[in-house]
Order: sequence, then structure tokens, then C-alpha cells
Amino acid sequence: MLTSGSTGLPKIVFCTWTSMFLQGQATHELLFPQGPSRVVCASSIAHAYAINALFAIYMSPYGHLCELHLDIHVEAIRLPFSCTSTPCPTILYGTPGTFTKLTTLDTTSSACSLSHVMAFSAGTVLPLDLRHALRDKFGLTVLQNYGSTETGGIATELLTTASTNPFGGSLQAVGQLWQGSQVHIAVPTNPCRLLDGEERGEILVLTPWQCVGYVEHGTLSPISRTGFYHTGDGGDMTNDGILYVGHRLRDPIHVRSQGMDVFVPPQQVERAILNNPLVTDVLLPLLIEVPSKVGYVKPVALVVAPTSTLDELMAWCTAHLPTMLQDLDIRLVEYLPCSPAGKLMYSLHVD
Repeated sequence: MLTSGSTGLPKIVFCTWTSMFLQGQATHELLFPQGPSRVVCASSIAHAYAINALFAIYMSPYGHLCELHLDIHVEAIRLPFSCTSTPCPTILYGTPGTFTKLTTLDTTSSACSLSHVMAFSAGTVLPLDLRHALRDKFGLTVLQNYGSTETGGIATELLTTASTNPFGGSLQAVGQLWQGSQVHIAVPTNPCRLLDGEERGEILVLTPWQCVGYVEHGTLSPISRTGFYHTGDGGDMTNDGILYVGHRLRDPIHVRSQGMDVFVPPQQVERAILNNPLVTDVLLPLLIEVPSKVGYVKPVALVVAPTSTLDELMAWCTAHLPTMLQDLDIRLVEYLPCSPAGKLMYSLHVD
């Protein structure tokens, strides 16, 4: 499978037929075990959703009665799907981006209720205000799905798995582990891989249907030495198997001050800049592919501040940030860079 991942750069993930059959079987047994379904893969990463949906339909004994849609057309899905004597589920996969687009549709009629749809969001965590908007406008309950092209489904939020968050506000529930999935929460052994907030460790995953590895320059590179895939996400898990996800593990930024090389967690700098009331978003990306002949390169701060100028931002940083952080390469941007899946791109290529 060809996917953009969270870097925006193409990568080829090698999967076996056996693993895809297993994932398809697990999906149909979890979501539509009793009959056919209508599956709507409506996202900018429809390829990852669609191939899983195709195998789920293929593995279902009711597959010949299923429908597959590759975009959200409200008129096509507003009525329950019935091809037998009883209504069958309509399953909608999307991302926060496609669900945001759905809320902009000019549909005020009660005939556009989507309360019968079983909707899941993936790619990145669905904001709470967007969940509420979809519920209020369409009667649509959107549940979080967590997985990747590499591992397939890991956890899915279901109406029956609601629980009180024991970890605090910085971690969000992404659901109950799929049957067969194994998750370890591991403290990073690399001191340059930084957790944030209430995360206990990195989420490591082993599923029966995960990929073999990546195809790089015509060679297959295994997914890992142990079989457990390092997701790069920080998180934690309850004793009853409900997974909570926080933020991406980050590399420290390198600053040079008074002849000293200092490495600082980027999250701390971002939080400091967000104290500026005119700043709405900020990201200090990891600089990659820096030519060795260039030497030291100043950290880059991508800042969203619609009502501020670059000079005003630089003056504020001079007045409020520690001396060693005042030499940032501040770049005023309209929005932070995201992958097609809606994930922040935490790295920046330097020519």
C-alpha cells in the first residue's frame, strides 16, 4: 500500500494476503457480523480505509449484498440501508477534515438525519466541539478509531466502552483494543525522544494483521526487530484495555547560546510562545536533511498569528523568552502544515 503517513512523503507498506484477510475478518466481525452493510470511505486517506473495507466485505458471508461508497453524499446515505428484511448498518469512515466539511453542508431539514449511521473518525483525534456539531446538526454520533496503515485496526471506540478518563485532559480515549491486538506502553530508551504531559510512554503495537515492513529502494525493511510497531504516539491504557493517546514523541530542538549547545523540549517553547495573546498556533518542527557543510541552523518556529506582524512577534519574543531562545527563525504562516491524514507535520526539510 502507498501512503503519505504523517510526514507527507510517500512510503510503501508491504502487507501479505493473509494479514489483509485477517484484518477484513476482524472488521466485519466487529462492525457488521449479522448481515451486509453499506460502507462509506470518505476521507483524503480513503486508500487505507477503502482497502480495509474491501477485505471486510470480501471476508463477510454477506459481502455480495454490501455497498461501498468512496465519498460522503448525504442524499445517498440519509436513508437506512435495507437489502434484507431488517435494516443493515451504514458504516462511515472519515477524518476531522472530512467531518468538518460535512458540517458546512446547507442541510437544515430533519430528513437529513444521519442518526442511523455508525461513524468513525481516524487520522487524528476528533475535536470535541466538532463531535457536538455533528450530533446537533445530523444526530450523528462519531466514534474514534485508532490504527495505521502499518498495523491496521488497533482500538475502536464503541458506545458500550465509554469510561471516565483516569489520566487527565491531555490524553484522549481512542477506544477498546481490537480482539487480537497487543499494546505495550514503553518508556522511551532514547533520551532524545520526549514525552509530554500525562503520557506514561510510547504506544507499541502488535496485531495479527499488521504489515511485514516497508519497501525502501527495492528492499524490504522489517517493521521492527521484536514485531511490535513503534507508533511514535505517547499514551497510556486502563486495566480494562481502553487506550488513551496523547501527542507525538518529539525530538529536542538545538539552540546555541553563549558558546553552549543546549537541547530544549519543543513543547516548552511552543507553550511559551502561545502566551502571546495574538498567537493562535505554533510549531517548532524538527529540521531534517540539513547539509553538514551548513553547520548550525537556527530552530524554526512556525507561528499562526492572523492579527500580528513578524516584527511584532520578534519584539514579543525578545521581551518574553529566555535569552537562549531569542534567536529563533520565526516564520509567520497562515496555518500549520498537515499531512493528507490531517496530522501535524513535525519535521521540516531544509535545503
